[in-house]
Amino acid sequence: MGLGRQFLATTGISDAWDIDSEVLFLGPWCLADEKNRKLIEGRPCSIVVSPWKPAFKIETAAGLCREIYEEILRELSEQLNLLHGVSYPQRYWRILVGPWLSHFIEILYERYRRIENAFTVHQNAYTYILPESLCELLTVDTYDFVSIRGKASDDYYNLKLFSLIARYFFPGRVAEKTIVPQTAGNKNIYSSGFAKKMFYGLKYLSNIFSQKEIILSDMYHVDWRQILMLESECRFNSVVFKNFDSQGPMNKNCYSRARRQGLKMGKTADKFQNFLKELIPDAIPMCYVEYFNKYNSKVTTKNVKAVGSVTGWLFNEKFKFFAANSTLTDTVLLDFQHGGGYGMFLSLAETISMEKDIFYTWGWRYENNDKTVPLSSPHLSVLKDSYQKNNDGLLLFIGSGIHKYLCRFQAAFAQDDMPQYFLDKKRFVDGLDEPLRDRLLYRPYQEIGWGEIETVKKMIPGIKIFSDQGRAVNLIKKAKIVVIDHLSTSNLEVMAINAPTVWFWDHDNYIIRPEAETYFELLRDVGILYKSPEDAAKKVNDIYDNPMKWWSDIKVQRARNVFCERFAAASNNWRDEWIEALNEHR
Repeated sequence: MGLGRQFLATTGISDAWDIDSEVLFLGPWCLADEKNRKLIEGRPCSIVVSPWKPAFKIETAAGLCREIYEEILRELSEQLNLLHGVSYPQRYWRILVGPWLSHFIEILYERYRRIENAFTVHQNAYTYILPESLCELLTVDTYDFVSIRGKASDDYYNLKLFSLIARYFFPGRVAEKTIVPQTAGNKNIYSSGFAKKMFYGLKYLSNIFSQKEIILSDMYHVDWRQILMLESECRFNSVVFKNFDSQGPMNKNCYSRARRQGLKMGKTADKFQNFLKELIPDAIPMCYVEYFNKYNSKVTTKNVKAVGSVTGWLFNEKFKFFAANSTLTDTVLLDFQHGGGYGMFLSLAETISMEKDIFYTWGWRYENNDKTVPLSSPHLSVLKDSYQKNNDGLLLFIGSGIHKYLCRFQAAFAQDDMPQYFLDKKRFVDGLDEPLRDRLLYRPYQEIGWGEIETVKKMIPGIKIFSDQGRAVNLIKKAKIVVIDHLSTSNLEVMAINAPTVWFWDHDNYIIRPEAETYFELLRDVGILYKSPEDAAKKVNDIYDNPMKWWSDIKVQRARNVFCERFAAASNNWRDEWIEALNEHR
């Protein structure tokens, strides 16, 4: 079928490509693997133009998906109540199922729009799809679905999604091909590490004698010393940090397609929503259907006045069952900021946080919205002004990463930008004076499908790479200058530490909110933030001999302080702030 036609490759599984045709790659993830790049050397091919450029289209799509989410959530809540013989309010299901549902909608819509765009632009193209019998979308929980190594980042799972979409919307542009996965699939189960289990095991007896009025869990960036201090100093020992570990492995043989038929939803006039409604009964994780009673029956929320978390709201099902049951009383739901990007640009994670009663941020707030409450970060407070000036000339370059396939809409650099993102690293290094290149140490992100280390080594021969995935802050404290080519938690950490730093990124890939733009303009004015790698390299060349002379300038420090007050709140009195905030919920 392929000879003389264009073939659309949707994933990085080369067995699903027709390389005898001119190959159109749906996105750069198809060529993330070096073997795939070698396979198509000398063959006619190209990458389909992204449907998400310019970047404002992402905001439009996110708004549309949010509207769909609200409609689907209402109907799905009713169906889940009927299925389980309960009568829980929609807020219960919003807390429990909402994070999975909102991600699933955005993921499915994004894949649909990519296929639609490709077939619209290339009207002679076709693609291979899997037989329907191989397209089951089973996941056990939200972590299994959308965590950094979840199914939504897996090539074969995405081939299933693309196959289902292409068959439903473009049946005349497909040909079936049986492709069996090389592995049985990810074993991706949420579970606490050994040290965390040990810590909570040792403090279990002390928690028995606490009043348990405020339950906090999965408090990312709050270490064990801070946990013990807050528990002991809050009034009447009313605050308890609790570990909600995994429920245990789920038997996938318990998956019941017959039972899931009870989740069938009504038709609408919108074809995409009808498609979505057809998939949800099969795709919804097992913890909300087959294992619902096992999770729900073990929950007790007696006398709990507030429940809060950082990452638990997304990934920890035992915690979410506890929190959802807490909504049946007057319990206050507390969310806490996770890292960078919040308050700066659109992100689904922030949207989910705003569904709680209070969202404690690292300094910023929404105008005319009392849900956002600034609260100093314990993590950043410990780092505050901890820069060690007795450095050895290290020029630290901190990289970032992103899921191989889109997992949520956000107005920041995305999968389509990865090839240029790597090229911009080379442009920066090429712009450095020769002696500075020998001082450069590159700290990559954890490997999540892009082959970052090998790609950077190939593009920048001889570059020194710090591949230990220990905390970057230990390097930041000792570096002469810290260079960052993206916007994330590292930016806030380096500002709190007060280390000389230079930032650059493609400003067309980030849609900074109007209320936040003023703060980034301040950074550009004093020479911290740049739009091009060449300009950033020039700045590093200019200041390298004595970066503290520039960094200590009153205008630079004023800009840093203003930025920190807004986005990286840190305080020597952070404990008093937290105790006061938590005691309000007793």
